[in-house]
Amino acid sequence: MYLTKAVNMEEAIREYYTQSEKWHSDIYTSISVKHPDIIIKAVKNFNSILNLNDQWNDVVLNSSSATIYQTFEWLYNWWNYFAASKSNSPHILLISSSGKLIGIAPFYIQSYTFGGFIIHRQLKLIGCGLKSGTFLSNAIEENGVSDYLDIIALNNYEKKVADAVVSYLSEYKNLFNEIDFQNVSEGSFIFKWLLPQLQIKNFRAQITKTDACPRLTVPRSIDIYLGSLKASTRRKFRQIQRQTEKYSDIEIIKVCDTNFLNSIQTLKHLHQSRWNELGHLGLFADKRFEEFIIHVCKIFFNKGWLWFKEAKFNNKIIATRMAYQFKDRIYDYLSGFDHKHFPAFLRPGMALIFTMIDDAISHNYGTVDFLRGTEEYKYEFSSDEHNNYDLIIIQPDSVFVIRKVFFYFLKTRMRLMFRVKTETAIIKLQIGKHGKIMFLFSYFRFCLSRLRVSSTKNKRIYFKEEKIQEPQSNIILQKQATRKNKNSRQQRIVKSVVHSLQHGGSEDELPTVKNKL
Repeated sequence: MYLTKAVNMEEAIREYYTQSEKWHSDIYTSISVKHPDIIIKAVKNFNSILNLNDQWNDVVLNSSSATIYQTFEWLYNWWNYFAASKSNSPHILLISSSGKLIGIAPFYIQSYTFGGFIIHRQLKLIGCGLKSGTFLSNAIEENGVSDYLDIIALNNYEKKVADAVVSYLSEYKNLFNEIDFQNVSEGSFIFKWLLPQLQIKNFRAQITKTDACPRLTVPRSIDIYLGSLKASTRRKFRQIQRQTEKYSDIEIIKVCDTNFLNSIQTLKHLHQSRWNELGHLGLFADKRFEEFIIHVCKIFFNKGWLWFKEAKFNNKIIATRMAYQFKDRIYDYLSGFDHKHFPAFLRPGMALIFTMIDDAISHNYGTVDFLRGTEEYKYEFSSDEHNNYDLIIIQPDSVFVIRKVFFYFLKTRMRLMFRVKTETAIIKLQIGKHGKIMFLFSYFRFCLSRLRVSSTKNKRIYFKEEKIQEPQSNIILQKQATRKNKNSRQQRIVKSVVHSLQHGGSEDELPTVKNKL
């Protein structure tokens, strides 16, 4: 009887799919065969589910793997500012059990056309890098603005959600040619639950490691944290303390509602000035990014999800740092500093990082996440790291056809156009700063620097097991610090960082846009 019921359900699904080919409705319903109590609603218009904002975020708040990048506010606004176009269509799966929302797969379909015909469709996660070759900011186009992307599953329902998503993808294979998941953390729902089920169904996965993400497991007190640091980092902290006490004009202030927009513009100015000086375009070179950040951060500010502070010297803002505070984690997202008009010993960027960590301890956050990028200053403050991956998932019965050749040709052409546009914009920037002759030397140095950064992009830093463990006494604390100081590898890293600080004036002069530039 149960087998007959399952067969009838399969027939009903196929019949429904046949009737839904033209997609006249914004929402259509499917049934999970493996779990008869599961209902899957596929949404192709984001605006049609605006009333689900609170329900969506309830799932995020009660999902152990979901981050702030899975909130409705982040994904909905990303869609409006970056992806809303004819070639992209939302395909969001809302998964319910007995009327209760238990999972959300925030998919969209990107269509590639050649000669007016669709030759390839990729199923992607909303919030990813578009890789369209249309805009100049390779930070946005290549890696996106979202550090972690994932499917959202309510705690204790992960298996049901994974089964439902895999069942849906297996049933409706003609919706897409391949799946492209970017910025997937190794601790994500996709890695833990979805990928094994896809492999059981004979989907093939191409997995590429993309970024290391340093993070700090927050200790119980600032004294414990300082004791866990390398001696050189502790000395910097003590120097900052002494300079702050010596110069009464130094202060760290919290951005408030009345000066929010001015603070965003200050962040933009400091960020762009520094990155333009280094030869990069900067994140704010893309107007979409500025508009997106202003809109989203205003929402986060009102919800209490924004950590935003500035360092002042003689009533002039010399550094600013923006982070997101959500659930038990602080995400260190964006920073800027004035590298020309303040004494190097003040180290305002480092002072803001220490302030952020102190706030995390005071408010009992579990983690400070420094996000994508292996800049060495991050490892001075962190206790461990985890990795991001890109996944290309290919259907089990996928075959090499002529339109796939067109797709790869089109993709290569788009990437080439994007690179030409980006390099042209960088050269124009260099000419504007150094003149039509001297820009050649500056551009050559910039290219060498970019190659060095690229070659060490995923350099592995090994952490001592005892780091950030709570010691039983100050004697044990001192012994741990001594053992760390004997590590020659760590000391070489410290010397490199100190050398950079002495010549640049701040810890943030190392490339710090989370591997986006």
